[in-house]
Amino acid sequence: LIGAEDSAPYDKPPLSKEYLAADGEAGPPYIFEQGESDGLGVSVELGQKAIFLDAESKQVKVEGGGAFGYDTMVIATGSRARPSPWGSPEGLHLLRSLDDSNRLKADLSRGGKVAVVGAGFIGGEVAATCRGVGREVVLIDPLASPLADRLGGRFGEILGELHRSHGVETKFESAVRSVHDSGSGLELHLTDGSVLSCNTALAGIGAEPEDEWLEGSGVAVGDGVICDSLGRTNVPDVFAVGDVANWEDPRGGRGRYEHWTNAVEQAGVVARVIAEGSSFAGEGHVPSGYVWSDLYNWTLQCVGRPSAATVAEVFVGSEGPRRKIVLLYSNE
Repeated sequence: LIGAEDSAPYDKPPLSKEYLAADGEAGPPYIFEQGESDGLGVSVELGQKAIFLDAESKQVKVEGGGAFGYDTMVIATGSRARPSPWGSPEGLHLLRSLDDSNRLKADLSRGGKVAVVGAGFIGGEVAATCRGVGREVVLIDPLASPLADRLGGRFGEILGELHRSHGVETKFESAVRSVHDSGSGLELHLTDGSVLSCNTALAGIGAEPEDEWLEGSGVAVGDGVICDSLGRTNVPDVFAVGDVANWEDPRGGRGRYEHWTNAVEQAGVVARVIAEGSSFAGEGHVPSGYVWSDLYNWTLQCVGRPSAATVAEVFVGSEGPRRKIVLLYSNE
């Protein structure tokens, strides 16, 4: 198991939620501690950033001149946070890795106002977490409401009101034009002409697949690693899984499904294909589309492939701690 980071493998969802909110004594959300892997028969090589795949000699070359041979390889390099188009002034953060979360946590501990640019899953979770630890928060997004392009305007309205009900200032239908270091913090200049001052800012504006290191390897790449429904690439004995995998859906179409559940389910299929070899008789992975997010005292759950224009019905349950709001989407 080769990884570019120096820390043992860890779970990413808590980085924008409970780990970000925890005090300094809380440990990282490790999947297994360093040393535990010995009992699993796994050799873990940390701080080894892959820079080239030599498929002919079956070697993965890493930064610093080293190389690892393989019989079968799984590409699971994931994705990285989309870089800030406004530069990298002090106090402007991205969030993808444990180090990112630690840096953001350190800034939050100093207090002051927080600006979150992007009201998607990561941005929404960080905004909710910051309110939970007492920070003043402004949430900015060019859409009319959060996730309206993916889950529809009705759901976006519910999310927008949820944020406002917890004291978040919202600036929707407005984008960030530039970010400047004011000397005492940051100034965000918006397309509506307003200027926001804050101490800390997060750019949660999407993710990009970590696939550029495969250039020249022969592995087909196009918005991630092109693979079939069993995770096989066009190169023998090379598979792809997780956020980096541009997976063929047996129901038609293909794409990258950037969700925790999907990565786990894909990994199960790839592991079986590798272990069973030519005797594998299972079907290809069919993405369930299941994704969840925790905001304040709400858990949002989505199954399937909703689109912005297909909300058919909305059911709102009674008020109370277990209140449910259910949106049904129609393909018609």
